[in-house]
Parts: sequence; structure tokens; C-alpha cells
Amino acid sequence: MDHDATHEFASAHACGHLDLLDPPAQLTPTKALEIALAGEVYEYTEMYPNFRHLAEQEGNAAAVKEMDGQMIESKNHAKRFAALAKVDFERVLLAA
Repeated sequence: MDHDATHEFASAHACGHLDLLDPPAQLTPTKALEIALAGEVYEYTEMYPNFRHLAEQEGNAAAVKEMDGQMIESKNHAKRFAALAKVDFERVLLAA
């Protein structure tokens, strides 16, 4: 499976899960932003730090640097989504 086909499949798969959790007719812009916010918080509090730890263990300095950048980017996205959804960003952090 090539990159484009993999991307299409993964996107359809993720959207299918989203449709089950939050049917499109019930999905408001605020709810979509809250879902995106939760994903970004997960990325910079759990996913990328775990990837970074593995990269450190492997001695992969380039990957460590990349994960550092991704954590900053995800936190910035989370702050933006929180502002757009009018959600208290600090409250979201405490819940994570």
C-alpha cells in the first residue's frame, strides 16, 4: 500500500470512529474543537514524550530534537483550539 492509499485508509478509519463516538448531526464546531484539543494535549503530554524517551534510549539526537519541536507545536495547537472553543486551557491541563 503506497503512502497516499495508507493516508486515505487511516483518515477514513479515524473518521469512522469519530462518527460512532459523535454522530455528525450532533457534532458542533465547539465539540470538534474540544476533540481536537484533547488530541493535542495527549500528543504533547504522553505520545511525544514517550517517543522522545525512546529516541534518547536509542541515541537518536535528531529524533529527540524533532519530538521536542512536536511537543511545542502540539501545545501551541492546544492553546489555539482552547481559545477558539472558549475553554479554560489551564483546566484542560489539570484534567490531563
